[in-house]
Amino acid sequence: MPYHRVAFALIVAICTAAHVSPLAAQGQRMHYQQGSGEADVTIRVPLELANLDAAVSQAQVYCVGTFLNDDARVQAKNQVNVDVSKGGYKGDVDVKLALSVAAPGEKWDYACKLSLYNGTTKEWSYVGSFPWSQPKSGTTPAASNSGTITVQ
Repeated sequence: MPYHRVAFALIVAICTAAHVSPLAAQGQRMHYQQGSGEADVTIRVPLELANLDAAVSQAQVYCVGTFLNDDARVQAKNQVNVDVSKGGYKGDVDVKLALSVAAPGEKWDYACKLSLYNGTTKEWSYVGSFPWSQPKSGTTPAASNSGTITVQ
């Protein structure tokens, strides 16, 4: 199963790195072998969160894969929740997408976003939408990432 590596940083900035196994990646363009049918792709997201508001108890990495041609295919969507109730998280989050592939050479865009859950108010928010989800001063947050997957 191919892996695509993207990175998020909310409070502590980390570098973005792209990695596909077993085939090579060039920039944000990913290549892997697959015939027609369903292609299972895993987006591996290194996630490092720290100094979160005390009300934040979960983080969610949400990824969407979209076929680039004018086709009525359903988007591939999935999300993974992570417990951050102890103030942060550091590790990889794997988000699996099942792409509906018709032929080699297809291109799929993917985009991943980070959201936070406030356990006190019981609401989800994308980073920066509410005061409790704002990045701390002096940090360089990256709350989303995207790229292209090419089926070969």
